[in-house]
Amino acid sequence: MKDAQKPDHISLNTLVSRLKEGRFVIPDFQREFEWQPWDIKDLMRSIFLDYYIGSLLLWKGKKENFNSLSCEIIYGFDNKTGQLSWDYGPGNPEYIVLDGQQRLTALYYAFVAPNVALPNRKNRAVYFVHVDKFM
Repeated sequence: MKDAQKPDHISLNTLVSRLKEGRFVIPDFQREFEWQPWDIKDLMRSIFLDYYIGSLLLWKGKKENFNSLSCEIIYGFDNKTGQLSWDYGPGNPEYIVLDGQQRLTALYYAFVAPNVALPNRKNRAVYFVHVDKFM
């Protein structure tokens, strides 16, 4: 396959930066974000213990792909308008998440702490990491 993509490795810092910028969108056929606070805690523990947490399957999309798949920004992302922006600023999508939405959204909540409660929760969750326990 001439145009086959090769796996790419990026740092957690880069991943979180891209989440903050609104670079990831979820196609309409994906299930909703369903993880509970303890699931996010377990993911964080796995990361800090250097366990394998799986890979992400991302499609570098174009505007027509985002539109045809009715993509939405990661749950909890706030770009002030609630809409995707194709031209500038936060919420400027680049990747369509085909696999890994639950993990990406969990990372967004753990590292960015958006001012939006998790689904089916009245209050927003804030995560505090005891880094010294992992050193």
